[in-house]
Amino acid sequence: LTRGAIEHIHKLIYEVVPDVAQINKQLKEAVTSSDSNTSNLIDALKQKNYYQIIISQNYFTILDTDSIYVDYSTTPSKFKYVGRLRIIRENNKSERLISTEGYIESTDRSSISNERGFIIRKLTILSDKEITTN
Repeated sequence: LTRGAIEHIHKLIYEVVPDVAQINKQLKEAVTSSDSNTSNLIDALKQKNYYQIIISQNYFTILDTDSIYVDYSTTPSKFKYVGRLRIIRENNKSERLISTEGYIESTDRSSISNERGFIIRKLTILSDKEITTN
């Protein structure tokens, strides 16, 4: 469950289609199940026009998880996430390596906007670099 919640928040933030309503729905869900660090991360992506470029140029993205490490010896549990973000538009494809860390804890409650019942805290990008383009 914990790894699934970590993967889910990353997909909410990074895995998008060129649909404003869907993007806004995903980002709202991500913000509701996390602290202000996630909101700041999303704001930084917006400032770099990440979502606007996807919408205006009709891109879509797929996030493939490479690994999720969770240290269950602490509460909240520290995690590290590594994944590959594929950015696809017709014949133009690129791939980025995304690495983050943060903390996750169970709220022991779920809601409509946080069905998994976990809160992500102190989400920080360790790396976001391009690895292939064609």
